[in-house]
Amino acid sequence: DILQFFNNNYMRVFIFFIITILTICTNSCNKDRNNITTSPLPYPTLSEQRAILSTKAGIIPTRILDSIQIINDLQYLASDICGGRKPGTPGHANAMELILLRMRLAGVDSFSNSLTQHFTGFDTNGTTVGKNIIGWVKGTLYPDKYIVISAHYDHLGKASNGTTYYGADDNASGVACLLAIAKYFKLNPHSYSLIFAVLDREET
Repeated sequence: DILQFFNNNYMRVFIFFIITILTICTNSCNKDRNNITTSPLPYPTLSEQRAILSTKAGIIPTRILDSIQIINDLQYLASDICGGRKPGTPGHANAMELILLRMRLAGVDSFSNSLTQHFTGFDTNGTTVGKNIIGWVKGTLYPDKYIVISAHYDHLGKASNGTTYYGADDNASGVACLLAIAKYFKLNPHSYSLIFAVLDREET
């Protein structure tokens, strides 16, 4: 009986203690809630944003790369004139001539007095000779350190049914951008030397 008495009293004290704590917390939360003020929206309305922008000076975009040249070169490399640019075909030769022309007009330097570097690879369309076209621009601060920018100019040519694989994204677009980048950095040299490598046979 004595043990049961103490146990019952202990439980009463414990329950009373819990109820007291909960009451204090509830009152504190209600007091904090009453002190909360409604804040304005984090962003101005759309009409307010437009009004703010209308007072700002316009920004005139600066063209860094020759976008007209990029588009023209892409259209040429991905056209019937280049016929899919498969190694050993007239279309492949046409693509190579355009790239050499752009490199010469840009005035980039060459290695070993030639922009074209020949190599031997797997037989493709009856030829094993690959022709990489490589130029470079000397850096202003670190001429002996190089950054290589590359893209391959060959592609699959034509299917057996005569369908042409033009290869605009594989990789005529990359070549067109590389040529425009070479043109820009010849006029505005980078601190590091830049090598522009237009590669044959899928980056061989």
